[in-house]
Amino acid sequence: MCGEGGEYESAVFDSLLFKDKRIEIEESEVVVIDDNDMAPVSFLHLKKLKVVEKDAETRERHASKLEEFKQIIQDKRLEAEEYKEEDYSYDFSRAIVDHQVEV
Repeated sequence: MCGEGGEYESAVFDSLLFKDKRIEIEESEVVVIDDNDMAPVSFLHLKKLKVVEKDAETRERHASKLEEFKQIIQDKRLEAEEYKEEDYSYDFSRAIVDHQVEV
């Protein structure tokens, strides 16, 4: 991950889409490239990662939420077809934002 002026790129270490496992950071270091007051530049050096199993409760909760989102997306797409909306795209990210579903 790299950041400049408070704006950082992102990386995903766990997601509803990761069925059984997630990525765990075991060791990391913030490396400062430019300590400029206006636009400091740094990156997170991920020194050691490991893939770990999700516990059963988390797997079940994530699977349930994923199905919930799939249904929301399907409903929104059917609604768009009904109203003949052109180029209507409703996806996973938008479902999360619109419905503020806790994962």
